[in-house]
Amino acid sequence: MSNRILYVRLPCNPIFPIGVVYLADHVHKLFPDVEQRLFDLGTVPPLDFGRALDRAIDEFSPPC
Repeated sequence: MSNRILYVRLPCNPIFPIGVVYLADHVHKLFPDVEQRLFDLGTVPPLDFGRALDRAIDEFSPPC
């Protein structure tokens, strides 16, 4: 099984997305083989949060 990290940015104000980018960059420098993905809930309508997050997790989860 490969190592993966799915970052989820919550839709809150003020928005500090650069923090997640710095974290992902730092992880990449230490562990270049770890697959990473950022999912931004700020781009999803509030009524679709649950469905969109479930879909992002399913798409990123390793095959069984």
